[in-house]
Amino acid sequence: MAEIIRAGGNAASFEADVSLDINAKGLIDFAVSEFGRIDVLVNNAGLAAGRPLIEIDADHVNTQTALNIAGVLFASKHATIAFGDAGGSIINISSHDRHSGRERTLVLHQIFT
Repeated sequence: MAEIIRAGGNAASFEADVSLDINAKGLIDFAVSEFGRIDVLVNNAGLAAGRPLIEIDADHVNTQTALNIAGVLFASKHATIAFGDAGGSIINISSHDRHSGRERTLVLHQIFT
């Protein structure tokens, strides 16, 4: 951020667990309050805690699913509302971590993207 500001740009940060709808809304509301509008949303939050398939439990699945699926949907929903009639763009970024070659490892976010 400092480099952007030094170069004459505007930058702000906001930390949020976007797997919760209220936090995703807060993130979008913050961006609109800081910059006046939102034109583009980049969904880049994700959890790639790969582990051996035989070690996956319900907590791991629920945490990963909440962030990698619900987070994208919640942020996209609130950005779409903020875009209004002017429209906007949503960019979803995923990983290619599944190509890491880890033996007997399942990276769940690759199943859902």
